[in-house]
Amino acid sequence: MKTTKPGIRPAPRTRALFQELSARLDQVTPAITTSIRAEVPGYRELDYDEHAVDVARQIRNVVDGLLSSSLPSDAAIEHARDVGGRRAAAGMTLPDVIEAYHIAYREIWAELLANAQRSDPPLSDDLASVVSLLWLWFHRLSAAVAEAHAAETQLLRSNRLTLERELMGQLTGRAPINDAIAAELGYRVDGVFNVARIAGLGQRDEADRLVELLGDTSRRVACIDHDGHNVLIAQDLTVTQICAAITAISPSARIGVGMPRVGLDGAAISLQDAREAMDRTTKERRIVQFEQDWLMSCLNAIKPRFEAILEPTIAVARRYPQLAETVRAYSECRYSMSACARQLQIHPNSARYRLDRWKALTGHDVETVNGLNASVIALELDRQTPPANR
Repeated sequence: MKTTKPGIRPAPRTRALFQELSARLDQVTPAITTSIRAEVPGYRELDYDEHAVDVARQIRNVVDGLLSSSLPSDAAIEHARDVGGRRAAAGMTLPDVIEAYHIAYREIWAELLANAQRSDPPLSDDLASVVSLLWLWFHRLSAAVAEAHAAETQLLRSNRLTLERELMGQLTGRAPINDAIAAELGYRVDGVFNVARIAGLGQRDEADRLVELLGDTSRRVACIDHDGHNVLIAQDLTVTQICAAITAISPSARIGVGMPRVGLDGAAISLQDAREAMDRTTKERRIVQFEQDWLMSCLNAIKPRFEAILEPTIAVARRYPQLAETVRAYSECRYSMSACARQLQIHPNSARYRLDRWKALTGHDVETVNGLNASVIALELDRQTPPANR
């Protein structure tokens, strides 16, 4: 059904311009399609034939409306809605879609104006009478596009959140691994996964901003709410890129980074890596990579099983911090007594005395593998204990 706009009736000579444009649409449409694809990068990935068909129908609707002095018909508005929904499903942003409509209407006006100037320059003034009608077409169709795009985007987001929750259920062992879910989310199921667990990211919009920021490099990325934290699951991104993006969104966030691992089974292990690594983070040590901290991350995860064994050693370290400092220095100096003494700026005999004293109080001889390991593990675990809990 067409709706006539009272008071907008083109003069006969102006109507002739519309008829001439109508006769040349087969030539004009490819040029306008090419202009849109050149000016709006998002359209370059859209199938050209599909795009050209939509542009042709859009322009035909507008020109027919100009000829009949009509506002958009129900069919024209429905086509605009269809385009908006399909563009959202293709991952195009609404600003890009609206910009494409701007370009189409700009080119229609340019064609009319150029033809008027060629055939009869005074006609250029007559065209002013249809500017308002052309604007109403743009306004109504772009509104229909925007409404459909928003509805489709919301539906896609809801569906994606459901798939993301299902994927998280698989990676945490609550459901069997199903390649189809990850594939539908866009992941390569046999590819390498990077998983990070994030504390302090903040509101949901920050997670969305993080995905958008990383999306400039990879489309295979999701940030999922899980147990009070956020879990980032990504492909085609480096640890440096991931941590830089998280820090840009939330400078105080703490990040545990799992090892890059292959396949969904690997992603499940990387999620465990990330959880254990994040438990090792502090305000001062915001980023912990499991690959670099795997021993203490694993031990920290099972600390209740051996904590009682190391409690006496931790008690000695707290009571005699100078002895603990010497044990750390000895370990860091690759078990060289002279290097340990230089680092602490004491005499080697003093360093020897302190280590002997440590052995007497804890029973751990740092010159043996077991004694040194037990000592260093106790000191490291104690360093991760908040002062309030000591």
